[in-house]
Amino acid sequence: MASAKTPTATTTKFASPSPVANWTKPECCSTSSCSKNVLRPVVDRIDHQMLNDLEPFTELNPSAENLARYFYDQTNTQLAEMTGGRVRVKDCTIWETDTTTATYYE
Repeated sequence: MASAKTPTATTTKFASPSPVANWTKPECCSTSSCSKNVLRPVVDRIDHQMLNDLEPFTELNPSAENLARYFYDQTNTQLAEMTGGRVRVKDCTIWETDTTTATYYE
């Protein structure tokens, strides 16, 4: 079984589902609040864990590409619940090194 290490950084961008003149960014999407309410639960679930022992990585290789998709899916689900579907994740980038990244988007 291959060892999987946690990537060094994650970047997640959020977008309104459609441009609306009176749209305001929900409180959950301010920088500090976003980190606390959206990203932190996802990071906490995998932090200091053997990724190969956690779903979905028991069946899926915990590569940077698959981690980017995992973060994308998990944060999208959280944002949909918090904003009633008004805000979604635009893309998610996992940084393995200073020059190596994997980005997932739909």
